[in-house]
Amino acid sequence: GGEYSNQSKTIGWKPSCECGNEKTIPCTVLDPFSGSGKALIVANKLFRKAIGIELNAEYCEMPLKKFSQEIIFFKT
Repeated sequence: GGEYSNQSKTIGWKPSCECGNEKTIPCTVLDPFSGSGKALIVANKLFRKAIGIELNAEYCEMPLKKFSQEIIFFKT
């Protein structure tokens, strides 16, 4: 095999939307693998509604201990 170059150059990051400013449309965050509920907690801090889905009952209890918010549980 011959030699090759695998170089990359970071040119910076620019937001592609106006997310996080006063023009942001209210939304609901869906986290289908909630785990410890980190995405739900962040959504709550950003004044968003959030729906978390988690199969492990032990993980379902974690976010409940961290913050109080109306949570709907769906059982199958």
